[in-house]
Amino acid sequence: MDADDIPTTSPRLPIELCEHIIGAVYSERFYLVSDALATLSRCSLVCRAWRPRSQMILFTYVLLKDKAMLHRFAALLDGAPHLGRYVRTLSLRGHHHRPDSTVVLFPTVLRNRLPSLVRLSIAEEQPQVDAVAESATGTNNLKKPPLCLPIHPRFPALMTKFAHIRELNLSNTTFPSFGDLCRILDRLTGLQEILALSVSYAVLGLLPQCMLKDVGKLGASKRFLPNLRALLCYDMGEEGTQRLTAALGPSLLKLWVKFPNEPVLSKADNPLILDDHSEPLVGLDLQQFRNLAHLGFRLGRGLREDAAAREALGATLLSWAALITTGSSDGTSHHSQGSRNQTESVKNRYLHLGAWWRAAFTRDEYVALFRTLGAMVEETLVAKKADPGSSETRRSDRSQGQGQGQPQPGEEAPQQDVDPCLVTVVVRDLGDRLDWEDWWSAQMVGCFPTFSTWNRLVVQVVHAGNPNDRWKGFDDAPPENASVYLDERARLRMNAVKKAALYRGQVLR
Repeated sequence: MDADDIPTTSPRLPIELCEHIIGAVYSERFYLVSDALATLSRCSLVCRAWRPRSQMILFTYVLLKDKAMLHRFAALLDGAPHLGRYVRTLSLRGHHHRPDSTVVLFPTVLRNRLPSLVRLSIAEEQPQVDAVAESATGTNNLKKPPLCLPIHPRFPALMTKFAHIRELNLSNTTFPSFGDLCRILDRLTGLQEILALSVSYAVLGLLPQCMLKDVGKLGASKRFLPNLRALLCYDMGEEGTQRLTAALGPSLLKLWVKFPNEPVLSKADNPLILDDHSEPLVGLDLQQFRNLAHLGFRLGRGLREDAAAREALGATLLSWAALITTGSSDGTSHHSQGSRNQTESVKNRYLHLGAWWRAAFTRDEYVALFRTLGAMVEETLVAKKADPGSSETRRSDRSQGQGQGQPQPGEEAPQQDVDPCLVTVVVRDLGDRLDWEDWWSAQMVGCFPTFSTWNRLVVQVVHAGNPNDRWKGFDDAPPENASVYLDERARLRMNAVKKAALYRGQVLR
C-alpha cells in the first residue's frame, strides 16, 4: 500500500455515542457537582459538535454565590436567551444575610428568564470560626443567633414568577419570622417537594393568613400548598414544624423528620419564638394525611438518652397507626371492607428508618438503638388479634355458619392467619461492606421479629446515600458467627429483589 492510500483522518465516533458519554459526566450529588461542571466546561470547548450537548447539561445546574456571579449570569442570558431553557436547578449559596445577597436579588434579576426551572436551592454558608481566637477571648461560650434574610415586604409577590418550580431546598436559613417563610411558600403554588434543613425564624408570631383554610362561596376550601407530595423537615423549630404539618392536606405522600430534633434557635436562645402554648405538642399529628405512604425517621445519636424525643417519636407512630386502622386512602373504613381489603390497602405503606450521621455511631450502638425502636414499632404498628367476643369475630363466625368460605371436598382449608403488620419496615442506608450483610440482617430480624416473619422487613445493607459517611470502626471484621444467619439474610434479599421495581422509584430516592 502506498503512503497516499493511507487515510489521513482519524476514525470518528458517532456523535450520538459522544453525547451519551457527555451525559454520563453530570451528577446531582452535592460532593460531585463541582467536578462534573468543570469537566462539562472543558467538553463544551472541544469542538463545535460537542458544544450543544455539553451546554445543555452544563446549564442544567447553575450555582450562584454572590451578586457579581448573578449579574454575569444575567448578562450571559441576555446574549444567549436559549441557555435559560436548559436550567433545571438553581442553587444560591453564600452569606444571605446581606441586602445584596443573591436570594434577595434573584427574583428581580432572573424574572421570566428560567422557564424550565424545577428545583431552587438556598443554602447559607457557615462562616469560618477561629476556635483558637475564640478560646483566648472567652467568646466561644456565647451562642450568637444567626442573622436573618433581609427580605422586603414585596418579596413574596416577586416569587410568584417562579411558581412553576416543583422542589425547594432550604439549608441553614433564618427568616425574620415564621410568617415570612409561609408567605413565600404560599406563592410557590407548584411545589411538590420541600427540604427544610436547619431552617429557623427569629420570631414565631401569629399564624399567617395564608395557612388558614379559606372557604369560598361554593364551600370549597383553599389549602396551603395543595400540590405538596413530599416534606423533609430536619432540625426545625418544634412550633414551626407543628404549624407546617398541620396546615398541609391529604396530598402529602412522603414525610421525613428527625429525632431528636435539634433546632438552630430554641426557646432558651431566643424568647421571641414563644407562642401561646407553654409547651409544644408531643409528636406530629398525621390524621389528615390519609394518603401518606412513606413515613421516614432520621435517627440521631442522642435519641437513646432523650426520653422526650422517644416519646415524640412514639406519639407520631401512634397517630399514623390510628390513621391506618380507621380509614383507607380513599376515606372509607377498613372495617366496612373486611380484613382482606384492609391488609391489601396497608401493604403500600412504608416506615423508613435511617441514621442521621453514621459516623456518630458504632455498629453495636446503632443496633442497641434499634432494639429500643423495634419494641416501639412492634407495639404500635402490629395489629392486635381480635377479641373472641368482639363484633368482628361474631360476624366472621356468622358468615362461616351460613356456608360462606367453606372448603369443598378434596380441597384444603383456607389459611386463617392474616398479616398483622400495618406497614413494611425499611432499614435504610446502612452503607456497610458486603461481608457485614449477614450480621446486619440477623440483628434487624431480632429487632423486628414480626415484620421479618411476615416478609415485611427490608434491610439495605450496602446502599448508602452518602458513601463518605462511615461507621466508627468501619474497617473492623464482622463476627465469625455471622454466617450462621445466611438463610435469613437470603430470604430478606429475595424480598427486596421482589419489590425492587417499586423501591427504585420511591424508596431508594
